[in-house]
This record gives sequence, structure tokens and C-alpha cells, in this order.
Amino acid sequence: MSLFQNIINSSFYILAYRYSTRILGFFTILYVARIIPPEEFGKFTVVISFLAIVDSLISLPFENSIVQSNKLGKKDINSIWTYSRFFRSIFLFFIFNLIVTFFNFKFFINDKNLYYVASLSILGNGLYNTYISQRIRNIDYKGDIISSFVGRFSRLLLLIILCTYFKNAYALIFSWLIEIYLKSLSSHFVSKKRVSFCLDINPLRKHIKYSIYAYFVNLFDQLILNLDNLLAVSFIGIKFSGFFQATKRVNSEFT
Repeated sequence: MSLFQNIINSSFYILAYRYSTRILGFFTILYVARIIPPEEFGKFTVVISFLAIVDSLISLPFENSIVQSNKLGKKDINSIWTYSRFFRSIFLFFIFNLIVTFFNFKFFINDKNLYYVASLSILGNGLYNTYISQRIRNIDYKGDIISSFVGRFSRLLLLIILCTYFKNAYALIFSWLIEIYLKSLSSHFVSKKRVSFCLDINPLRKHIKYSIYAYFVNLFDQLILNLDNLLAVSFIGIKFSGFFQATKRVNSEFT
């Protein structure tokens, strides 16, 4: 398939995914915002924002090299997945839970079980098939879009069901976890190539300089995206922070 055809096909999948999930997401959030107390939205946001910042602080994004380079072989990709995805997820899982257990930051919510449950997302992300990133490098978004749609559609459906019955932050977190695990698992079925363990560390050395640069870019992006959520809880409280987050989520569906 030519480059032009890849661009056309990928554009179709991206647009179909974006608008279908945004329309479904918009009405889902409107419904959920009516039945979930604002402070529960605030709790959910604090948990995932803190998780994202911790992740960006201790992770080197070697996987970005797959999208940037067209000279990576099977051994390179498997090594990057083994260390940058699988082992990193296990390490981050334990570090994050240790931080939650032994530290009490001002913006922490009282129910630490929410952090422990949310940390399962780290292990789910560690299962994602890294070969999808190589297909993105070749402007082939079909596999990524399909796996993303499976996860997002399931999340929105379960979000309505869980929030109807539980009406708390656990419903938000469990539906979010479902999206992550379904996306990771389905990524192994939408690509003919699948990752496998490779303990050779040499492929990582080739990309260490780029990964260090990407580390600071990713850290800066995550701080911009998530730091305001933590500050909002510290200054205006969990309830008003929840109003703030609910409004942001409704607006973001069509922006």
C-alpha cells in the first residue's frame, strides 16, 4: 500500500474514532455528572493525576524511539518492550504503592485504597503490544485505533452501569481500568507481530540520548496537564475541584 493510501486510510480511522467516541463520551459524561457527587470526580482526578506525574518522574520513554526511528529490528523492539514496558510497569507499580503507603502529601485524599486500585493500571499498560508503535511509524493507525476503540467503548458502557449503582470514585476508576486492560489485550490481536521477552540491554543503549531528551519533554507535558488538578484540591478543596474537573471533561469532548 502506498504512503498516500496509508494517510487516507489512517485519517479515516482517526476521524471515525475521534468523533464517535467524543459524541458517546459527551452524553455519557453529562449523565454521569448528574449522578456522581462532585467530590468523587475530584478524588478520581487527584488519583490519576498523581499517578501520571509519578510515572513521568521515574520512567525513561524508550518506546518513543520506535515511532521516531525506521531502523529498529525485532530485537530492538522486544528489548524496548521488555525493559521500557514490562519491567518498568512492575517497578513503577511497587514504587507508586510505597509512596502512597509511607507519604501523606497535602493534596492526598483520605481513602488510599483508591490509589492502590488505580495502580493496577500500571500493570495493564505494561502488557501493551509495542509493535503497534512501529505501525504508527509507518502511518498505519488501524490497529491502534481498533484497540483504542474497544477499550473506550467498553469504558463508556461500563461507566454508565457502575456509576448508576455505586455513584462514587471507584466506579470511575474501575471503568478506566477496563479501558486500559482491554486496549492492551486487544493490541495483541490487531497486529500480526507480537512482542516477546528480550533481556539484551544493548538496544536500549543506542537510544539512551534520545530517551533522556524525551524524558524531560514528557515530564514537562505531564506537569502542565496534571499539576493544576493537584493544586486545585489544595486551594479550593475536593468538592469544588470536582466541579472544575466535571466541567473540563464535558468541554474536552468537543474541543
